[in-house]
Amino acid sequence: MISIRKEGDYFKIGLNLCFAWSRFSAHWVWYDFASRTGSARGFTISRKGFRRRSETWNVIENYLSAHGMSAVLTEVLEDLKDTERWAQTRSERGVIIKPNRLDRAWPL
Repeated sequence: MISIRKEGDYFKIGLNLCFAWSRFSAHWVWYDFASRTGSARGFTISRKGFRRRSETWNVIENYLSAHGMSAVLTEVLEDLKDTERWAQTRSERGVIIKPNRLDRAWPL
């Protein structure tokens, strides 16, 4: 797939061509399903010269960090749920509900 993109747009899988005011860039982007990583290799030609670029990134970690989340082990979540259940049963037994003064009917 060949994508012609504007400067600053996201890369798409396949060949990405970018024509800017003072430069031209071409990058080949692919995704490895087994390791969940994206990779890109390409080059940029500008007035400053010719530059090659190569990078890899973890797609899932980038998504989680962009949305303010983090990956947690299942065992840790189970321990947190068990602790929360234990705290709820311990605190609910000793709760005494007192009626509020405002709940009573106002005298007319």
